[in-house]
Amino acid sequence: MPAMELDREGNTIATVHISFFDKPVPIGTGKDGLPLYRDAMHLDIDRPPYQHNQRLATEDDQYDYPAEYARYQKQKKVQKITMEDGFPLAMWPLITPAELATLAVREVYTVEQLVKLKDLRSTPPEIAMLAERGRQLLLLHQAGGKSEAEISALRGRVEVLEEQAKELRDINTQLNNQLIKLGATPIVTGQGTRM
Repeated sequence: MPAMELDREGNTIATVHISFFDKPVPIGTGKDGLPLYRDAMHLDIDRPPYQHNQRLATEDDQYDYPAEYARYQKQKKVQKITMEDGFPLAMWPLITPAELATLAVREVYTVEQLVKLKDLRSTPPEIAMLAERGRQLLLLHQAGGKSEAEISALRGRVEVLEEQAKELRDINTQLNNQLIKLGATPIVTGQGTRM
């Protein structure tokens, strides 16, 4: 979000764009001889048209730029969403990084939250389109869930029928053994062979 740099009289000198972001920094070498990294918070200060600075952020920066830091925290939360919270937008291949950032600052992190947005007229048009596609995704997922339930129920029925068929084969074998003892001809099984 742009901040204004003012002179002593209160006149705007420049618009300053400030943002926090993560950048991997090397922390050593692994046992395999390859470098290891960790994410470190950096600060981007842009004073168009001539000054642009990126550096490792300090704790003071969080206090100096609280709105920008709050936006960064919201964007970080995107990475911590689990499937228990809903379908994470970060895992949705349809969404762009810019759309993800736009939704993160609005504290929307899952497809379910996107679909529940109240006033889509006040959001950018691409977000309204994403919300509609999110509704379609959830409907498709619900339909898929019904199919999975039906498949599971059918598998259960197949298992019961297979068990019953085994029991009938065992009974058939016992009856054929009794017929053989009595000197009678065994019955034809369901597979078309005589026992």
